Amino acid sequence: MSVSVLVVVATRDRDKILAAVMYATNAFKRGWVDDVDLIFFGPSEGVLAGDVELLSKVVDMAGEVGLKVAACKAIADEGGFTLRLAEKGVEVFYVGEYVSRRIREGYRVMVW
Repeated sequence: MSVSVLVVVATRDRDKILAAVMYATNAFKRGWVDDVDLIFFGPSEGVLAGDVELLSKVVDMAGEVGLKVAACKAIADEGGFTLRLAEKGVEVFYVGEYVSRRIREGYRVMVW
């Protein structure tokens, strides 16, 4: 049975953001699950955009194992940090339909 996980990071808490990324990268790298998607949504996007060190660490950790980092364009546009996220390698797009599709495809959702 194939297991895929959608990790949605919404917290403002820096330590929880790092824990979510650590889980996502290890689950993917070590084969704990078959596929992992990592999406930042809501308050976590502002935290990333405002903390260059954290943003670099998140993008680097994910990139080391081949995971892409995504964020919601609607939230980023509203907060005025779309370009800042995109320049660091975050894929910024409208995530609502994407998340819904992943759920229909059977992805298990973890919200941090």
